[in-house]
Amino acid sequence: MKNITIFCDFDGTITKKDTVDHFLSVFANNNWLEIEKLWKDGKIGSKECLIKQFECIDYISENQLDNFTENIEIDDYFINFIEILNIFENLNRKKTDIYIVSDGFDFFINSILKKYGIKKFFKVFSNKLNFNKGKLTPDFPFHNPNCKKKSGLCKCEIIKKIKKERRVLYIGDGTSDICASRLADILFAKDSLAEYCDKNNINHIKFKTFKDICEYLYLNLGEKLDVKNEMLV
Repeated sequence: MKNITIFCDFDGTITKKDTVDHFLSVFANNNWLEIEKLWKDGKIGSKECLIKQFECIDYISENQLDNFTENIEIDDYFINFIEILNIFENLNRKKTDIYIVSDGFDFFINSILKKYGIKKFFKVFSNKLNFNKGKLTPDFPFHNPNCKKKSGLCKCEIIKKIKKERRVLYIGDGTSDICASRLADILFAKDSLAEYCDKNNINHIKFKTFKDICEYLYLNLGEKLDVKNEMLV
């Protein structure tokens, strides 16, 4: 773990469901689904998609916004994953570099991490969500105009800037992770990302939950570091 930098998607990877999709299903009119289809068909990028989808929300109160994340759950074994990184950090006497890279929004990510008391290790790269008088406006501080996918946030650009000479461990589940997955030395993939990797012969390790990732870390690193299995999973 000394020479590895970890990048992890958020929606559908750390969380059990896609936070943005669930939010839109609750508060937006049904036009958001038509816009979603345009994005899935590759006719628009995620930046344009998100801007148009949030225009489908006529009004939301601050109280509704604050309460929304209370019902969002994270992967049952994500806390175990964090504990493993703590163990390896103490054994290596070196901080583990881990970043969240998300084409979702900072408000949801920060609220959910705070709810679960997760604050160590993480620096979050994501889009931003501005709230003013019942309206939500997306902002894209990490947008790359040269991004081939026309994403709101270019994960590839962030990874290339941060990784330097270190190996990349990437964890993801969907379309926004496809380009970034090609930069990974160790790739954990599930759902549509795993399907894409299968079709395009991209080396990856399939996972369903973070328990699978915890077990991989133990089998490949824990024994070498004399860490007991029960400490990891």
